[in-house]
Amino acid sequence: MSFISRSTVLIMTFSLVVFSGCAKDPRSPGLAACDDAPESRVLTIDAVEAARGRTVVGKRDLALLHEGIVYRFVSAKNRATFERDPARFEVADGGACGRMGPLSGTGDARRHFVHEGRVYFFASDACREAFIQNPSRYIEIPDQRPTGTPEEIEQGRALLATLIDWAGGESKIRSIRSYRETTSRTVESGGTSYSVTHEFAAILPDRFREWESWNDSWFSTIRSENGAAMASSRRHEPIGDSRVKAFDRVLARHPVVILTDAVRDSGSERSFIAIAHGSGESGESAVDHLVVWTRGAMTTLSIERGTGRLVQARFHGRDSGTSIGDVVREYTGDAMYEGVRLPISSITSLHGARVPGADSSIDSFEINPVLDDSIFDPEPPHTRNTSLENHK
Repeated sequence: MSFISRSTVLIMTFSLVVFSGCAKDPRSPGLAACDDAPESRVLTIDAVEAARGRTVVGKRDLALLHEGIVYRFVSAKNRATFERDPARFEVADGGACGRMGPLSGTGDARRHFVHEGRVYFFASDACREAFIQNPSRYIEIPDQRPTGTPEEIEQGRALLATLIDWAGGESKIRSIRSYRETTSRTVESGGTSYSVTHEFAAILPDRFREWESWNDSWFSTIRSENGAAMASSRRHEPIGDSRVKAFDRVLARHPVVILTDAVRDSGSERSFIAIAHGSGESGESAVDHLVVWTRGAMTTLSIERGTGRLVQARFHGRDSGTSIGDVVREYTGDAMYEGVRLPISSITSLHGARVPGADSSIDSFEINPVLDDSIFDPEPPHTRNTSLENHK
């Protein structure tokens, strides 16, 4: 199974920005003034007033830089209000395109729109217009923490145990310290043939890197305990909390993350929940449904009765597209390596309709490969092309 495929969106829109801005912003060292920022990263309306339902242009001399975006305010009081609680007023998705989602390329502040008191940026006029027509289709809402009866929780633990046994057993899963998967394919787009390589690597439980190349261009998302960043063959950008949480939700739906989190259950900040949620059929298989929660994301797994095989994963969110919806990944194949069994291919549907572009198949995966710690560093020099092939 491919970790995540959003290439059809990013190949046209992945554009990251680094600039000098307001002094004392730790994300932009050696700074001069807010006026150094490009217009695409300057929100000219007061975000605090926007949250109150008013559109008021802020003042150039009442500005601050927060997570790569310059905010202007009509008063020192509003600026102080923002500084006390930036999460309440900041641009949605860290300034990523509001239509394509928090893990897409950056939006442009000059193409902003205020929806229910929150400012959104957009990569194009078409993205802005599509969002305005149906905002709920594009806004990611964090999953609510699931609850269950004592009986459902007990049954959930038993179901989880069968899944872990199918995947190789608890001792094998606990022994997973690092992981790598690789996929290569050819994509025809706009009259050009692209050689695409996708690599996903992890040093568990806290370091992750997704890297993808399209001919000579590449982009990556990096996550570690020290922060997170998005980089491309041209740019590098630390990403803020809202985008980090979106990446965490993607991570939380990868089978190897679900399995390793389940056996580690590392404390209250990332506690793992498993709750039985009825039974049914998937194709010709009788299955039991298991709701799991980890890293802020909820996924419903369908587990084949009698074997423990992972048959299906369902969640509400994005999968290789711009729209939010009810996603179903039907696993169509699995493989074992070093005693660990994982899904390696899947077909995907959104709202019950097949999405062929989201189907995925990995060429190989490795358990406990030797990985260079530096590839998980969210700070530069990740502006260079650093395929994991260089670290095997």
